[in-house]
Amino acid sequence: PVMSNTPVNAGAGRRDVLGMGYAAVFVVIGGLALYFTEGMSTLGAVFPQTIATALVIFSLAYIVQNLISPGSVNPPSGDGSWVRRGLLVVVMLGWVLSLTWIGFIAAGVLGFVGMILVGNYDGWTPRRVLAYALVSAAIIGGFYTLFAVVLNVPLPPGRWFQGM
Repeated sequence: PVMSNTPVNAGAGRRDVLGMGYAAVFVVIGGLALYFTEGMSTLGAVFPQTIATALVIFSLAYIVQNLISPGSVNPPSGDGSWVRRGLLVVVMLGWVLSLTWIGFIAAGVLGFVGMILVGNYDGWTPRRVLAYALVSAAIIGGFYTLFAVVLNVPLPPGRWFQGM
């Protein structure tokens, strides 16, 4: 047998207290979102109630899982590029702020391209570019269909394109 200097129970009994704190905040946010949907129409409340309910359920499940089975979650290693993390925040803020002006689909495409450029560690090949393009189009199209058709959520067409 291979011997290791790491004890078998290393990390056992360690709870992700910070993660449980964040989960508790998300439970409160989800509860507030549910509270504020009371004044909405039945159809208009479907999407926010669904997301808020999922947020509360998954956050509570995370807390319970950590209380029942401490040490089952590996602590973050701290590795990674802070520049990439910062750029991801900038790209996502740009996406959110551009929704009103260029619309859901155009902002989605630009947001996806930005996130792919920031997050891609691998080399660029024609096959990878095609795969990213197809997956991005499927995700954007799927979300557009989900929001606009299934959930009947009005999506911004874009102020710059309204007169066209």
